Amino acid sequence: MSALARRDILPPLTPWGDFLPYFGAHFKQGEHITLIGRTGSGKTTLGLGLLPFRRYVLVLATKPKDPLIGKLKREGYHVTRKWPVSAEINPRVVYWPKIEKTSDVLTQRDGLYDAISSVYEDGGWCVYADEIRYLAETLKLERLLQLLWLQGRSLGVSLIGGTQRPAWIPLEAFSQATHLFLWRENDARNLKRLGEIGGIDSKALQAMVQRLDFHRHHCLYVNTVNGTILRTVAERR
Repeated sequence: MSALARRDILPPLTPWGDFLPYFGAHFKQGEHITLIGRTGSGKTTLGLGLLPFRRYVLVLATKPKDPLIGKLKREGYHVTRKWPVSAEINPRVVYWPKIEKTSDVLTQRDGLYDAISSVYEDGGWCVYADEIRYLAETLKLERLLQLLWLQGRSLGVSLIGGTQRPAWIPLEAFSQATHLFLWRENDARNLKRLGEIGGIDSKALQAMVQRLDFHRHHCLYVNTVNGTILRTVAERR
């Protein structure tokens, strides 16, 4: 599986069953993953499909109602409204601070701040956040997330974060991520941000993401260290 530099073609589709072993061999603890795609693109399905590669997983849930919670609970995740938790007792956790009205946002922020701070102090976790922009911009947790991105390798902390709008999230989500998953994108501002990804032919990358099949949930996988670019689609869970 080699890097692709041509601008006029997409990589052949790599079946999910073939992609996962390849990815698992290259995803190390302390490396970060950023997923960029519109609602309905399939990024949540794909992101959750990567979590089994890590032993200690913390899913940050932020929505008042989320059908994903029940699904993760059935898969063995411990769902809690309170922090802290013991990684040894519950190595796979969904932290879901209560939010039912707008006045709960500050309480939610404080809870998530404590959880992310604990991850920073303890190390060893893989943190999954479905919407980076909400955490960084609305809850004002950008500086804390930047610490994880910048120091994750030395802390043994991996951050898997998704977003719809790459133009509106911290640059570290790209500059510090070893693994990127990109879905179809045509917005000029978002394409410009993709052009800031280091080590990759940005014009080729921009051309490829505009040709992806959104309805079939096709995405590009980009390894920013070795330059590998693959096309795949996650199997529905």
